[in-house]
Amino acid sequence: MALSVRQVLDLEAFQTASLLTSQHTLLGREVRWVSVIEVPVEDFVRPHELVLSTAVGIGHDPALLAQFAREIAEARAAALAISIGPYTPAIPPTMIEACESVALPLIALPWESRFSELSEAILQRLLHEQYNLLNRSFTVHQQFIQLILAGATLSKLTQVLAEMLQRIVLIVDENGKILAHTAPLEDDLAIRVQKALSLVKEEAARKLSSPIHLLPDIHLLLVKVQVATRLCGYLIVPFTHSSLSQLEQLILEHASTAAALCFLQQRIADEAEMRIRDDFVWALASGNVPSLEHAIARGQLLGYDVERRYACFFGQVEIPENGERLVTEQLVRHILSVVAEQARQKHLRAMTTWVSSTLIVFLEVRRSEKMTEEVIRQAMQWLSLTYPETTISWGIGAVRPGFENFQQSYQEARSACQIGISVYGPGQMIPAREVAMYRTLLAVSRDPESRAYWERYIRPLLDYEQAKGVEMVRTLEVYLANQGNVSETARHLHLHRQSLLYRLQRIEQLTSCHLADAQERFALELGLRLYLIQGVEKR
Repeated sequence: MALSVRQVLDLEAFQTASLLTSQHTLLGREVRWVSVIEVPVEDFVRPHELVLSTAVGIGHDPALLAQFAREIAEARAAALAISIGPYTPAIPPTMIEACESVALPLIALPWESRFSELSEAILQRLLHEQYNLLNRSFTVHQQFIQLILAGATLSKLTQVLAEMLQRIVLIVDENGKILAHTAPLEDDLAIRVQKALSLVKEEAARKLSSPIHLLPDIHLLLVKVQVATRLCGYLIVPFTHSSLSQLEQLILEHASTAAALCFLQQRIADEAEMRIRDDFVWALASGNVPSLEHAIARGQLLGYDVERRYACFFGQVEIPENGERLVTEQLVRHILSVVAEQARQKHLRAMTTWVSSTLIVFLEVRRSEKMTEEVIRQAMQWLSLTYPETTISWGIGAVRPGFENFQQSYQEARSACQIGISVYGPGQMIPAREVAMYRTLLAVSRDPESRAYWERYIRPLLDYEQAKGVEMVRTLEVYLANQGNVSETARHLHLHRQSLLYRLQRIEQLTSCHLADAQERFALELGLRLYLIQGVEKR
């Protein structure tokens, strides 16, 4: 802990000293060290030093003495003490005026005062204050550690810190959301906090970041709270002056450590709860819950009501191989949190979990399934703005009464999602009822003879595509989807009518099927569907 100039003058060794400047408010300036110096000053004086000097060589020249004082002030010294004697018989008024103009306390010392004794007195007092500071720091550290061991919350931590600092204290997360505070907050505080966070982020971008940020323009002090390299939030203290005492700085550093431990404890508890919730929802989906009674009891502990009607939504998250983002737990958790928030806004219950890059969501169904589907659509609209490179494909299971619906709806949703990606491409939301035919074909496709069947019709088209670079399979798919309407097919494929007719003629030649013949057209479409369904088995 530093001394003040006033405390130095109160030392016994300085009882014969005289303060020559009149600005007594400057006597509160901190003295952290003492040095003895003569001219030149240059870089030999550090901030907060009390400078002792005889002014040898310049003591008889008022102009040089005034310049000497200004140079000492520029070095941000705490005060200047001149020994009155042979080298400086008296302090001229011009030097006193110079000290007044640069806000530098000027002290006159009798020639008999030994600099060694003065330095010793200051250093002994500084060591004593430093010892007291270390003791106080240790006490504060122990107090915060005891709070954490006792399971103190962030609210309790802010109360204790506010009592130590005698100031308002609040804690915010990394986005500026207020988590705890100790007194009614000013109306503009939220705006000031956001502005402070922007300034701190700018400092971090310029690699000027430090744990404690004094922001005098908006009257806030911010202290980083982080666990390892992960930023958790900030301690924020509104203040009216632009400096901190050493004790205040130590208190804030210890409080930051304690807050980090609070965040870490909460994070561990949240992750444990999330794992329990994930396990429960996965057990519902996979049918590993022994009974309805067991599910009801366990669900109640987690805040779930499994006796309501739910539809399962199975999502597959995909990111381009050249994308900068990876499918991480953080990304998947955020997607699920957005879905849960959309459900909450519509007053619908949601149960979620994830496995690797797949999402499992059970959404409550009340009046209609369309409302439930709208929850996912709105969530996807919001997420498309945040993660434009991310594609999410969804399958929707049916809703039916009975506890067994959880597993059945999950299986249907999973199958619908996989079929949707293979048949319609990624990024679609496909209800199970719309791919019932493909689910039947999927069962048929597992028969070894099914491959020979589709190879008979589709392999010639694939070989032609590879040789000529013409999308024959896609052409056939769109033509059949438009029920043989040539004009509509040409419009969808952006082809001239004659170009399409030529392609259709080539398809007939390659497959030995006449598209005008209903039976042959059915055989060809069955082969196409069996081919398209192959991608599901690979997922």
